[in-house]
Amino acid sequence: MSATVQFFDSDGATQITNFNFGDIFSGQHIRPKKFGVKSTSDRVLNAVQQLLEAIAGNDGIDQAFHAADTVTISPPYSVVAALSAAGAGGVWGLLTTYGYKITWINALGETLGSTEVTVNVDIATKVVNLSWNAVPAGATGAKVYRTQAPGTYGSNTLRATLGATNVFVDDGSAVGAGTPPTTNTTAGFNLAVVLSAPGSGGVWSGTGPKFWRVVGYDTDGIEVANSFEATVNVDNTTKTVALSWASITGAATIRVFRSTTTGLYTSALVTVLIGSATAYVDTGTATGVGDLTSTPSYGIPPTPINSNSAIAEGNVAIGQMYFFWVKLDVPVSTPETGNPRLVYETARET
Repeated sequence: MSATVQFFDSDGATQITNFNFGDIFSGQHIRPKKFGVKSTSDRVLNAVQQLLEAIAGNDGIDQAFHAADTVTISPPYSVVAALSAAGAGGVWGLLTTYGYKITWINALGETLGSTEVTVNVDIATKVVNLSWNAVPAGATGAKVYRTQAPGTYGSNTLRATLGATNVFVDDGSAVGAGTPPTTNTTAGFNLAVVLSAPGSGGVWSGTGPKFWRVVGYDTDGIEVANSFEATVNVDNTTKTVALSWASITGAATIRVFRSTTTGLYTSALVTVLIGSATAYVDTGTATGVGDLTSTPSYGIPPTPINSNSAIAEGNVAIGQMYFFWVKLDVPVSTPETGNPRLVYETARET
């Protein structure tokens, strides 16, 4: 029986086989980085630990630190689709093989879809009984997606939005607008944007869609947390836009960036705020010098990240994911020449 895992990037979707933080020199540290681990085993992994392990000849083990992510929710796993007997109330319009994916949702976002399950509906009055793992901490609901082309989920494949449950009976009723996400945003550092009424003090040079990102920096100017993009259509130049976000632990300053083009933040700095700020009202004044080229952090890292001891992840089911954060912090006295500062990050059963 296999005991294998896959490692994923911060989005929870992009598989990686290695990761290089890039150059870091004596007396420096880097932006914390989130990673995910998914069990691809054919059995439950027992008492899993996430370990930092030394590589011979390197001192990276003394400079790498990690911490568990207790916010990001694993996509559903242990999904089962069971076809009932005839006469159970089904109203299927097409008898074919259907595919299903399930997601968890919370106030911040949504997981990726579960591993797909399929079922062949051969009689219109049958129903499909779906079940999956128990509701995890932090989840407030679930979504069920269904497709007539297993493996492909178009823009109208959302079958149901549920409360905090792990069962659903599909009678074949129509699907609606929605498709499984391509990233896991359940720990997302999100912005809320609210457009005011006209005459509120706006001085915009023109109307149209505007886009914002917010980034927190520590006392050394290193990013702590980097938000997802938020947008609103400013349809009147005298309106203002109220931005708000979660408190960023460890931030000394916060920068607000604005753009008229999604994903492009060149000369986009709006303002610099104190680290405890959680809101800003944008009146539309011109942006200034300051580019934002870094990507969202998919959450706010825990503080502190100062341990290189093993992280106990417990038993991990087939298809289950867990997440953790990594940080590098290099002492001033560390030699530079010939010192790549390598370290292994390993998932292991105990």
